[in-house]
Order: sequence, then C-alpha cells, then structure tokens
Amino acid sequence: MSRAITDDIRGCWKGILARCAGLLGESGQALVENALVISFLGIPLLCGTFDMATLIYGNIEVANAAHAGAIYGMLTVADATDTTGITNAAEAELKPDFAAAITAGTVIVTPSIFYVCSNAQSITKTGNSYGFTTTYSTLTAARAVCASGTATNHPLEYIQVQVQAPLTLPFHCCGLPNPVTLSSTSMAEVEDLP
Repeated sequence: MSRAITDDIRGCWKGILARCAGLLGESGQALVENALVISFLGIPLLCGTFDMATLIYGNIEVANAAHAGAIYGMLTVADATDTTGITNAAEAELKPDFAAAITAGTVIVTPSIFYVCSNAQSITKTGNSYGFTTTYSTLTAARAVCASGTATNHPLEYIQVQVQAPLTLPFHCCGLPNPVTLSSTSMAEVEDLP
C-alpha cells in the first residue's frame, strides 16, 4: 500500500474517533428519550392491543358457544325443545377457554324455534345473520301453508340460539365499556321433524 493511502485511512479513523469522543456525554440523553417514548406510547399501545385481542378472542368464543347450542338442538325435535341441554352445551363450549374472563352465571342463552315451508326458503341476509322471508311460529301453521302448495312442499323446523356474555377486559382503555357484552346467533335445521 502506498504511504498516501495509509495516511488517509489513519486520518479517517482519527476523525471518526474524535466525533465519537464528542458524543460520550450524550449517551444518557438517548436512554432517557427512549424511556419516555416507551412509557408514553409503548405501554398504552401494548395495553390496547391486549384488550383488542381479548375482545376478538371473546367474540370467537361466544360465536362457538352459540354454534354448539344450535348443534345440540338440531339433533332431534326433543333436543330442540330442551332449553337446559342447549344452555349447558353453549356454556360448556365457553368454559374451557374463557371461564376466567366471563363471570359465572351471567351467560344468557336464548333458543328459539321457528318453521318454514320448503317452497318459501328464500333467505335474505341482514348484517351478519340470515333470516327467512316467511317464518311460522307453529308447525301447524307451516303445514297449512305447505299443504296449499305443490306435493313436494313440506315444513322445516329451525332452531336459532343466541348467546350473550359479558366480557371483562384485562385493561380498561380505548374508550370501551368494561365489561363488554358480546353476542352471537347461530341457526340450524332440526334433523328429524315428524
């Protein structure tokens, strides 16, 4: 290597070391700035993220509970009228994963039965739930309508299960009420209508 290149490298390193020596007194300032930024921004963001994750997970769990209640009720006509069994199936779905966040005895399970005629099964979507355009509260009413149609018409029984559960969030931030009431509805056709 030539002497000029070696002198240039040494001069470059001397300049870098001189600049670093000037920064030695400022190392504590960067630490204080980082601590302030983390405390004012990081901790609230972390708490808000944890609350939102708990809320999303709670919505999934309540939807699964409503689905479990509807699955129990759809097995037979007798199961569709067994409100205790439907409630137990829905609450059992909630308990393993989410019992700590949901207060005991505060889960509300509301099963309801309705009938449709197979010639009027047009479904309209409203929000996140499906609703039949024409429903009947009794099997007799559905059979009367079905009898006036073609020979292929027959009544169908459906069960709808709504589950409401209050969820206590771990942190109370983001302007959300605490507890938050989560709600979900699931619907299924009852299998063996007489």
